[in-house]
Amino acid sequence: MPIDDFSSLFPRDLCQVSRHLFLNKNELLFQRGTVATELFFVLSGELVALRTQLDGKLAIMLRARASEFFAEAALFSHHYDCDGFSYTATEVLAFPIPFFREILGREANFALNFIQSQTRRLRRQCLRQERLNLKKAHERVLHLLTCEAEADGWLRWNGSIRTLAEELALDPATLSRTLNTLERSGQIRRQGHWLAQIYT
Repeated sequence: MPIDDFSSLFPRDLCQVSRHLFLNKNELLFQRGTVATELFFVLSGELVALRTQLDGKLAIMLRARASEFFAEAALFSHHYDCDGFSYTATEVLAFPIPFFREILGREANFALNFIQSQTRRLRRQCLRQERLNLKKAHERVLHLLTCEAEADGWLRWNGSIRTLAEELALDPATLSRTLNTLERSGQIRRQGHWLAQIYT
């Protein structure tokens, strides 16, 4: 994609030093412990940061969708602290960290927009933590739909039951039973990989 296509999103000189990447589904972007050299912006698709827990299970630590930054902590860290993967086929811009930091220091409007994006991200992370503190599976599902559904009421989930279960820290079988129960009771509606809460 030509540099001009990104000129409304980023300063031109930052675009000029960026890399334009196309990732297949489940493709590794960076590995935990490697030197952090780039910060990323999702143009389309979705990226996830995964970390292996003490019990050996994978946990999703961060999720970035279109128009969101990814691996922002790398701006002030020497190494990546998670594994970065593409959740679906994903288009990404990669920015060299030293130059990105320089741009933040001299482009006030861009810095403000970046701070605003981080504020929105922090709110989502807080809601995610709130959700994972809920004890019951159906509460986590309904909380997810309440907080992350689109304006039309639908949550468009790109992955499988297994990946949704990982997001909710549930066993896939438990999640499947929970969705069936919620649908039978008239609390949610399902259409393929789309979910919507029904309000009465």
